[in-house]
Amino acid sequence: YLNQRRRPFLSFAAYQFMGGYGYSTVPGYPEIYLKRLVRGVGAGVQYPLSRFRRLELSVDAVHETRFRWACDAISGTNIWLCGWEGEEDAYAYLAPEVAFVHDTALFGSTGPLSGRRSRLSAGAFVGERRAHGLEADYRFYWNVRKRYAFALRGVFAGEWGRDRERMAFGGPYSLRGYTQDPLYGTSLAFANLEFRFPFIEGFALAWPLRLGIYGIRGALFCDFGAAWDDPADFRALRSGRGEGSFRLEDVRASCGLRAAVNLGFMILRWDLSRRTDLAGWVGKAAGEVSIGAEF
Repeated sequence: YLNQRRRPFLSFAAYQFMGGYGYSTVPGYPEIYLKRLVRGVGAGVQYPLSRFRRLELSVDAVHETRFRWACDAISGTNIWLCGWEGEEDAYAYLAPEVAFVHDTALFGSTGPLSGRRSRLSAGAFVGERRAHGLEADYRFYWNVRKRYAFALRGVFAGEWGRDRERMAFGGPYSLRGYTQDPLYGTSLAFANLEFRFPFIEGFALAWPLRLGIYGIRGALFCDFGAAWDDPADFRALRSGRGEGSFRLEDVRASCGLRAAVNLGFMILRWDLSRRTDLAGWVGKAAGEVSIGAEF
């Protein structure tokens, strides 16, 4: 619930969801080892400082139940002999957060085409879980002749403290081409570079149904991302085969193209991406369909 009738804007929430898979920071555990049942209530305040800037304050009271993925000692990781054990542990904690937002972006039919957007937030977990985190998200759009645009996004997120947890990312909303092979760590960073352009003005079918789709947008993109636990172990590049050459080591990258269309009730996107280490292509190109506006 969000009330925007008067300043400051007030919001309230209640939720329950299965939080998917978590990533262990304990040596010896499998990389993907738990799932979460999360229940909580929250309240927030948004205070506009100007037309383009605002402060956000929120606090959630959360109860989290975790279940461990366990395999028979003989079977190893044979998925058919593995399963979810009973309740492993439960945590109750408060999650306060403060954020500063600056937004001057102007949207086209499928996403922003000019302006800037940024959000800097800091939060903590207080109670039976103790940790603190920071997230920075910056986006810049350079418009060219109204219908074309260069788009840049940079994101950093990190979590520290006694009960810090690994975060995972990869897929059509962050690092394309890595949906099935996500990156994870207690800190992460990724960047997206795009050139957006009008792709197909429209086409129409006369039979068997009169159907027209117009304003299909296109984009060329390259994504870069990395995740780590200990910065001392992180290595961005390594030497290539030739003298003076190099390739990516702990950084992952992909390039490709996208088509997107606004259907009125949703924005439908199709991305074709291929991984690269900057010395050559890695694997085959793969397509993926997703829903939502461009970043």
